Amino acid sequence: MIGVAVGVGVVLLLGLFFVFRRGGSASEAPPDSSAGWTLALRVEGSEDEEFARDVVARLGGDCRSRMAEVALEMLRLAPGATHFYAGTARALRCDLPGGAIVKLELVAPRPAIDDLRDVMACLRTLDAPRSASLALTQSWVDGQPLVAVDDDDRPGHRRCAFCRHSFVLSEFECPSCGAPVSG
Repeated sequence: MIGVAVGVGVVLLLGLFFVFRRGGSASEAPPDSSAGWTLALRVEGSEDEEFARDVVARLGGDCRSRMAEVALEMLRLAPGATHFYAGTARALRCDLPGGAIVKLELVAPRPAIDDLRDVMACLRTLDAPRSASLALTQSWVDGQPLVAVDDDDRPGHRRCAFCRHSFVLSEFECPSCGAPVSG
């Protein structure tokens, strides 16, 4: 009986050794680079939505051969994004009305993406996926929720010192309260 317990203990210790030797934990598996994943940006406002529709009209569908151009256009959309998603779900959900969701489905290695800055870094380094498809999508009731972009992470934006509203750097006064930009 003691021999069986020692044997089981040795097997468990060897298993833990191999798990921690590769730098992970038993519960987390590395992203499968052969599986497809989705990168989506949600924009709102007539100009951003029109630009998103134009990008999809020009580059939509199978876009593997035009990946550099698709990545550049997604980078142009990113500063205006209100929500994003990076993961394996195909159906997405946003609880806000309106807006346009641009979805890029890829078969390529998936980096860790936690915020909009990571999305932009991924787009800058995205190179030669095995498959790529760009489309406008709608919000599905049972879809994976999009992640709201933190205003502090939006590139090219600043916060008003008075009302804390986020707006683009090129503005000379806050569009929310009218306070002049200081400094």
